[in-house]
Amino acid sequence: VSSSQKQLYYILKESNIDFYEEGPETKVGPFYVVDCIIPMQQDMKRPLIIEVNGEYWHSLPHVALKDRQKATYVNRHTDYDLMTIDELEMNNYQQVEYKLSELGLKLSKIESKVNDIKISKISESEAMMLYSIFHYSSSIRKGAITYGAFVNDNLVAAISYTYPLRRSSAERLKLELKEVMEISRLARKTNFVCKNFASWFISKTIKMLSDNVKVVISFSDHTYGHSGTVYKAANFKEDGIIGPDYSYVSMNGVYHKKTIWDKSKRMKMSESEYADKHNLLKIYGESKTRWVFLR
Repeated sequence: VSSSQKQLYYILKESNIDFYEEGPETKVGPFYVVDCIIPMQQDMKRPLIIEVNGEYWHSLPHVALKDRQKATYVNRHTDYDLMTIDELEMNNYQQVEYKLSELGLKLSKIESKVNDIKISKISESEAMMLYSIFHYSSSIRKGAITYGAFVNDNLVAAISYTYPLRRSSAERLKLELKEVMEISRLARKTNFVCKNFASWFISKTIKMLSDNVKVVISFSDHTYGHSGTVYKAANFKEDGIIGPDYSYVSMNGVYHKKTIWDKSKRMKMSESEYADKHNLLKIYGESKTRWVFLR
C-alpha cells in the first residue's frame, strides 16, 4: 500500500466515511483489485471506486495501458463511479475535498490558528506515525531532533532536524559539522488547515535548536513541485541549485536511494541487485534549490 493510499484512508477515517481498503473486498470483476471502494452513503448517487496513482509509475506505458483497461471495464460493466487521484493531488486537501464533494461526499477538516498550536519535542516513533503516511520518504535518520505541532493534543505536523550527511555541507560554509543542521523531514496531516503554518512552524522550531547551531539548511525538490515558498517566508536565503539525483519507484511509492542502499547492504547485495529483485525502477528527478538560514 502506497503512502498516498494511506493518506486517502486516513482522510476517510477522520471523516467517518465507510470504505474498503485495497484487498479482497475491493476486487472488481474477475481481473481487477482497486485501491478503495466507498459504498453508498451521505449524498452519493452511486458507489465509488478511488484509484490513487503514483505520478511516475502510472506514466509508464505498460502501467498506463492497464489503467485504461481497468477504467474501461469499470465504466462499461459496473455501477461504480470511478475517481482517479494522483499523488500531487493527494497532498492538496482542497482538491481532494472538491472532487469528493462533486460525488456527494463531505470531508472533515482540522482547522486552527497558529496561536492555538502547541509545539514540543517528540520521539522517533511518534514522528514515524505521521511520516509513514504524509511524507513521500517514509523514514527518518537516526539522531534526528524532531518537533511536533499539536492541536488539542492531536499531532498534526512534524519537522526533523539532522546534521548533514556530508561534511562538505559545513565546510563550504566555513563551519564545523556540529554548527550546521538540515531540515530532513517536514510533513503535516493533509486535512490540517492553518494559514501560513509551514513557515511559522519552521521559524518557531529553529529557535528551539541548540545555540551551537549557526546555520540551518534545507532543499526544495522541484521533482515534487516544491518551489521554496515556505523557506522564503521563513527568511531563508537561496544558496544555489543542486543537480538532479536518483531515487527508486515501484507501484507502492518512492524510495530514497539511501534507503535502498542500506537495505541492500543488510542483505549483502549490491544496490542494483536489490533493486532488480524487488522490481524497483531507478529514476532521476529534477534539480533542487538549496536554502540557508543564518541564526
